[in-house]
Amino acid sequence: MPNHSSKTGSNCAECTEPLRHDATATGLSHLGAVVVSAAAAAATRLQFQASNGGHSVAPAPAQLRDLQHTSPELHALDLPTLRHRLRALAALLHLDEPPALALCAAVPGLLAAPPAQLGAALRRVRASLGLTAAEEEGEARRAVASAPLLLLLPPPRIAQCVAVLCSALALRPKQARALVAEWPQLATLATATLADKLTGLAAVLGPAADGAPGLAAAVRRCPRLLTFRTSTLAQHHAQLAALLGPARLVAVLRTEPGLLALRPASVASKLRLLQQLFGAVAHPQAVATLVAREPGILRRSLQALSRGCRSLSIWNLPPRAKLLMCISRPCLLTLPWGEVYGRCRWLRRLMLGNGYYHAALRRLPPSVLGAVVAALPHGWCRLQYLAESSQEAVLGLAEVVECRQEAFEGRFPEFRSWLAFKCKQMAAQLGTAEHKPGQAPACCAAAAAVAPAEVRRAEQDRVRQMDADWKKKGEDDEYKAAEERTAKKRLKRQKKKQQKKQKKGAADGAAAGGAAGSKGEGSDDSGSDSDGQPALD
Repeated sequence: MPNHSSKTGSNCAECTEPLRHDATATGLSHLGAVVVSAAAAAATRLQFQASNGGHSVAPAPAQLRDLQHTSPELHALDLPTLRHRLRALAALLHLDEPPALALCAAVPGLLAAPPAQLGAALRRVRASLGLTAAEEEGEARRAVASAPLLLLLPPPRIAQCVAVLCSALALRPKQARALVAEWPQLATLATATLADKLTGLAAVLGPAADGAPGLAAAVRRCPRLLTFRTSTLAQHHAQLAALLGPARLVAVLRTEPGLLALRPASVASKLRLLQQLFGAVAHPQAVATLVAREPGILRRSLQALSRGCRSLSIWNLPPRAKLLMCISRPCLLTLPWGEVYGRCRWLRRLMLGNGYYHAALRRLPPSVLGAVVAALPHGWCRLQYLAESSQEAVLGLAEVVECRQEAFEGRFPEFRSWLAFKCKQMAAQLGTAEHKPGQAPACCAAAAAVAPAEVRRAEQDRVRQMDADWKKKGEDDEYKAAEERTAKKRLKRQKKKQQKKQKKGAADGAAAGGAAGSKGEGSDDSGSDSDGQPALD
């Protein structure tokens, strides 16, 4: 059964298929991962893996001796017996000895029980969970490795847990057993405790639970909520309501109840970051609306959110335009930032090579532009076909990328033959296998569904070269424009200086003339009296 607690619930179906497929992926083995209520078990396992460089080696006798000294139930057993039981437990669960010792560090009673008793307990767990088929044996071992207490609990405990889940959530027994198999920690809770937690969770969710079906959906999507105290969940709910608003929180919890398991301080920091990135510090409700449309955004790290927003800056879009794009298609913030950047870069390349698309993309409203970027994996080859066949104006950009494949092929019968020819041409250029009939590409970088990795890399190299040429041309143009602006400013300054000198010279001349005139008038007055007669000595 898939782990629903890790899903984000994207609102955009077209964004589920990435534009670029990476060949590598990371993951953890269910058997190697030790998930128990005590966090020391996982820490001990990681410590073993780090100290041993990831290799499987037998634990040192000192580690068993330390475990024996700290566990009263193991005092009566000698070291060889403990070593034998540890090996038997590792063989029973198909684990290496270091992870098995990590389980025993969390639950020392595993070494206190004889190996035969643990084997019988594992068979009872398989029967109680309905994992009787041979191919389901590994799933039973994974459940026990996640919750080793299952081997020491009374035999009817799992059946009692299943009965409580069926009664509280209106589930069928098969569904309840599948839920316990997915999250076996539920069976380690006392039945009364489990019933109280279910009642408390329904009260915390409030309208979001909407009766038994809503509560069942919340538990199936995030069983981890039942490991929290009801008081803790109530505190989280109150703080999230203050951040998002009560009405929005109800809608958010209907689609993503696992947000109650997040720390409110972490949610607040992510909301503040989004407000800063989108220039909406004065309008926090806009970011709250965005989060309400795609609650999975809050599961992204701060770095991933920052990079995802910056990846939309390839056109120097203002923050408000990017906010409208993401509100239109919130899945743009849940995709890897490199994926979003690759889509925007491909669109820019299309703009540089086609005047019609350049003008059309510039005129698009941000919401429609977000829809184009989100649906680009399904529409990039259609845009390329229309550009090469000079039919760009036949359909709008949004209609091209969002229409069904059958509808597009029905309107443009030559598209499929063109697509096959292009894939064959690309494969021939690189000496790779030809395109198989009936396939259609679903990603932009190089039709990853039909073309091999070499084609994808060649397309990426061409895009990088075009970006470099475009950047160099832009830098040259900017340099020339800057030189022209500098020359104009220099001439303007020189003219101003010359005008100032002329004005100063004129002012100085006027002042000098005025002084000379005043001196002449003073000499005439000194040589005559008030009547105009010559003055007497």
